[in-house]
Amino acid sequence: MAFSWQDAQEREKAFYDTIYRYNRGDIPSYRPFTPERCIAFAKKTVERFGYTMDAFAGKTLADIGCGPHGIISGLELATAGTRLLPQRMYGIDPLMDTYRTYAEYGVLKENSTIRLITAKGERIPLPDESCDFVFCTNAVDHVQEPERVIQEARRVCRAGGAFCMALHVVNPVWTWLRPVLFLVDRNHPHHFRTDAVLRLARKYFERVTVCARISVVEDHPEFTFAYIRKSAHKLRAVKRWMSNLILTFLYVRCEK
Repeated sequence: MAFSWQDAQEREKAFYDTIYRYNRGDIPSYRPFTPERCIAFAKKTVERFGYTMDAFAGKTLADIGCGPHGIISGLELATAGTRLLPQRMYGIDPLMDTYRTYAEYGVLKENSTIRLITAKGERIPLPDESCDFVFCTNAVDHVQEPERVIQEARRVCRAGGAFCMALHVVNPVWTWLRPVLFLVDRNHPHHFRTDAVLRLARKYFERVTVCARISVVEDHPEFTFAYIRKSAHKLRAVKRWMSNLILTFLYVRCEK
C-alpha cells in the first residue's frame, strides 16, 4: 500500500494537476476530458457493468470517488433534455473542493439533477436507501477503509438496486509482490487480490457478479513495452508497462 492514505491523496491531486492545470500529460490517455470523452467514458463504464445508457432514466445514482467528472458528466451530457436523464446524480469525492478551485478541471456545475459533495466514501452524507445505483470506479483501492465504503454503499442503495465497483486487482502470478508494490505504485493505498474483493462484496450484498476483467493496456494503449522507447519519461514508462503485467481492472456488480 501507499505510505499513508493522505500521501496517496496528495499524489492524486498532483496527478490531476499535471493533466488539467499544467497539461503536461505525456500520453494521449492522460489528457483533459472533452464532452465527447466524457460521454465515451460513461458509456464504456456502464456497459462493462452490463448496462446501457438508458438504464438510469428517472433513477437516482451516486458516484463515489468521481474525480473531476466521473460517469455523471457523460451521463448528463448524453441524456440532457431527453427522457433518459437520471432524476438525481450525486458526485462524491474527498477532493471535490480541489476540483472546484481551478477552472481548468472543468468540473460539472450543480443543477437540478447534479449535486457535488465533498466527502469520503466511508461516510456518505446521503439517507439510507436513497439511491438506485451506486458507482465506485477506480476508487475502492484508493480509499482509507475499503470495507467501510462497501458497507456505506449498501446502506444508501435501495432494495433491488446495485453497487457497481471497478478497481485494479493484482494478477494471481504476481500476488507475492503485493507487500512491496507501494514502492512503485504509491497512488494506491491498497493492492487487492480478486478473491479478497469478492469476499468483501459478498459480506454485504446478496448477489455479486464479476462483469468484466479489463487489461490496463486496453484503456491505456501506451502502457506497452514498445512505448518505452518513444517516451520522454523512461522510468515512468517502465512503471506503466509493469502495471499492465501486474494489474487487471476488475468490474463487479453487487445487487441488494
